[in-house]
Amino acid sequence: MKRSNLLLAALLLASCSTTSNVMEMSNDTYMINARASRGGTAVAYSAAHDDAQAFCHQRGQRAIVVSHDSQNVYSSMFGGGHAVFAGGTGATGSATIVFRCE
Repeated sequence: MKRSNLLLAALLLASCSTTSNVMEMSNDTYMINARASRGGTAVAYSAAHDDAQAFCHQRGQRAIVVSHDSQNVYSSMFGGGHAVFAGGTGATGSATIVFRCE
């Protein structure tokens, strides 16, 4: 039961992030950006890193992070009439990863 809960939580967090296409910066160096509407920079970085690994895996290689930058943006949320959503502060995160495939 615990394993299925972890899987569900991972799927929900993953569905809250978007990544850009991989962009070539120079020979063998690439960049990818990600934003996460929930979970802040940790979720955004994870999404970007996963897509970088998938990109390199298609070439029979693995992604090596050269540099990264991330930022959380905190926003207030006002609750409505639902007990589950009673307001608070949420972090929207963004992450940029520069990587090489080796």
